[in-house]
Amino acid sequence: MKNLYTAATAGILAAMLTLSSCSTTNSDPDPTPSQEAPTAEATSEPSETAETPTPEETQVGERDAIASFEGETAGIRGDVDLAECTLKAGAAKAVGTVTNSAPEDRDISVTIIWMQPKGNSSLARKTFSREAVKAGESVEFTIETELPEDARQCVVNARAGTFAK
Repeated sequence: MKNLYTAATAGILAAMLTLSSCSTTNSDPDPTPSQEAPTAEATSEPSETAETPTPEETQVGERDAIASFEGETAGIRGDVDLAECTLKAGAAKAVGTVTNSAPEDRDISVTIIWMQPKGNSSLARKTFSREAVKAGESVEFTIETELPEDARQCVVNARAGTFAK
């Protein structure tokens, strides 16, 4: 019985401590804030926001125009099998296959972008285009360029639809 009394007393004390720590009353009749909020004059915010200009892409190597489509286009990166893409400076090439996985004939464009070693700029951008690729047909492509320096990676951008006339 004594253990039950001790346990009950301990529970009541724990509950009282918990409730007293949640209390929002303040026993100080004239509280003084420990720190006042800064006034507009005290802040050191600039009166105008300075904009950082977005850096332009550095144009280094060859640049093919990006194919223009009319109407709906589809991204077809999943239909491209890039078997080879040279990253070393000098003569470079990308070799692969693109498949028209749609149930209808479509024009296809595959662009290979050789990226600079650092940053988001490209060393070269070359495009393979083919009109009226039959539904289910696979087409091999070879794209050649000159790289002024080693590339970090090859990026593939592939689309299908109807080329703009």
